Formats: sequence, structure tokens, C-alpha cells
Amino acid sequence: ARFEGIEGSGCLPVKSVLPSAAAGSSSGGGRLPEDEQAVCVGDIVMVRHRHGNPALGYESHVVLEWAGGSKGDVVADAVLAVLLQAAGEPRGAAKADAARQAALAAGDVAGALQAEMQLAAMLLAAQFGPVAVDEAAGHIRLQVDGVELVVDHVHGKVACESEALRVRVEKVLQRITEALRPCALDFED
Repeated sequence: ARFEGIEGSGCLPVKSVLPSAAAGSSSGGGRLPEDEQAVCVGDIVMVRHRHGNPALGYESHVVLEWAGGSKGDVVADAVLAVLLQAAGEPRGAAKADAARQAALAAGDVAGALQAEMQLAAMLLAAQFGPVAVDEAAGHIRLQVDGVELVVDHVHGKVACESEALRVRVEKVLQRITEALRPCALDFED
């Protein structure tokens, strides 16, 4: 896979992972089940495809695993960006974006903020799983790896018991906010 970054460009190796080779993965999950496929990107990010299992209550999905650190985080962000692009935009995103644009055009700041919160919830759900939106409180609730999180959309803060997870979700929220609210290009002389 070709990778371009601020420090140059290069190729990252993408290797298929055999079931027996996944035993040393960072998840500690042992062997890769026979019905899963996996690749390792840049010798640092494991990308697993897991088939859905309605009996256990989950749909087909992809799991990314990597050791934390600047290199792993950058490669994982790049892999995630490619996966999200391939998956397309979340269902309902175009409608929520149209509502946001209409509210902004009408000067309805509260309506724009509500539509923005719905968009943020959709994007968080695409990355972390199911969310619950409390529009009155301006909160988005979700659970990641068994840890409950509350996202205060109005203030851009995340509350949870895990500091590392809080920082991770706040970074994602910051990127979502930056995408929804690009910097103004108006200049005054």
C-alpha cells in the first residue's frame, strides 16, 4: 500500500495473515478463527474481517488492532480512513447534512447544532458501534470495549473511566468537528 505523509512517502507492506500466525496479535485472542480473514498493514496494524453471527447479536464487521504509539496510530488512522471511504457515508448522513445546511442558511443555530450532533453520532457509530443521542442534553452515549462513554457534543468533551479511551474518542470527535466546521477563509484588511 502506498502511503504519503508529512515526512515523505513510501510503501507499507500488506501481508495476509494465516490463522496460526494471529496467535501473537495484540488482542491476546489466540488463534484466528477459520472463518475470518486478516491482513497486517505496515507490520503494525492487524485488520480482521469477522463474519456476522446473528446468534451472538453482531453483524459482519472489521476489527483493527495495533500497539499504541505515533507510528501505529498514524497507520491505523490511514487504514480506518480507507475503510470508511470504502464503506460509504452512514445511512441518513446526507439528510442530516442537508438539514444542517438549511438551518445554517436560515440562521437557526440550535437547529444546525442538532443536525451536527446527529452527523457526529452517525460518524462515531460507524467507528465505535451503536450510540444513543440525548438531544436535550446535547450528549451522545456509547460503549467501547465495555467502557461507557458520554460525549458532550456542545463542549467537545468526553467523559469515561479510561483516560486512554477518553483521549482517543476526543481525538475522533475533534476530527469530526473540524470536518463539519472548517476554518473561515474570510480575511479583513
